[in-house]
Amino acid sequence: MNPEPNEEIKEFKDIIENIHTAILFTRAKKNEWKGRPMATMKVDDKGSFWFFTDEFSNKVEEIWKNNEVEINYSNLTGNAYIRVTGKAYLSRDINKINELYSPFVQTWLPGGLNDPNLLLLRIEPQEIEYYYNGKSTHNIPQSKMLSHLINPPKYIDHIRENANLNVAY
Repeated sequence: MNPEPNEEIKEFKDIIENIHTAILFTRAKKNEWKGRPMATMKVDDKGSFWFFTDEFSNKVEEIWKNNEVEINYSNLTGNAYIRVTGKAYLSRDINKINELYSPFVQTWLPGGLNDPNLLLLRIEPQEIEYYYNGKSTHNIPQSKMLSHLINPPKYIDHIRENANLNVAY
């Protein structure tokens, strides 16, 4: 039996899962970053991020050439900002597709589970940087990611602490 993830990891996963939409950046022509919105299907207990995509999308072509990616999440009302860098992998694992699939996917892939272009996109994080409720954790390498999520280092935001900002909206 697999152990339950630590409460800190559950909290982090909840933050991501409650944001729903990420901006996924891939390396396009001339190696520039190209971003597009993606619906996060799941963050698993190993820390991998899962998305559905179309086999013939530009992002898939870009990932075949360079699987270095970045995912950005932001939730202004929840004061959460997350940046993930990692490697992208494509899969047709039917068991995983069935596990993660929801009718929501048909918005982009109208054929649903029978769509021959349906692919899974898995992002294995190498580094996570996140800000949540005034706490900040910077540059968490993959080898330390889980330990930092379990016991995030204390951080004092000297810029906000010492600034008197008047922000107009």
